[in-house]
Amino acid sequence: MRVTIAERLRPFSHRPGTALIVPGTTTRVQIFPSLIRLEGKDVPIPMRGPVEQFTICQNLEAGNIRVWGKTADGFRRYTIKALDQRLVLQMEKGDEILLGYVKD
Repeated sequence: MRVTIAERLRPFSHRPGTALIVPGTTTRVQIFPSLIRLEGKDVPIPMRGPVEQFTICQNLEAGNIRVWGKTADGFRRYTIKALDQRLVLQMEKGDEILLGYVKD
């Protein structure tokens, strides 16, 4: 028997400071427009504000968190995901940033 999912599993929020679990891990991240708080460590994000249309989407099927919004420098989007026991932030049209390591 094959089970199909009728609705996509992509909860989202427009609220700065939303805390989420990175899919596939037990690591909690708190996301602000220009900052990610990870296990008490603050990681600044290169965004010049104000940020409009700020959106956080936890994509459970793809196993990542996507964050986007319109900044003073234009549209910005990045993805947070677990990759080989590491937590990485991939800027769209940019570099990968190591956030930390996945908790056991």
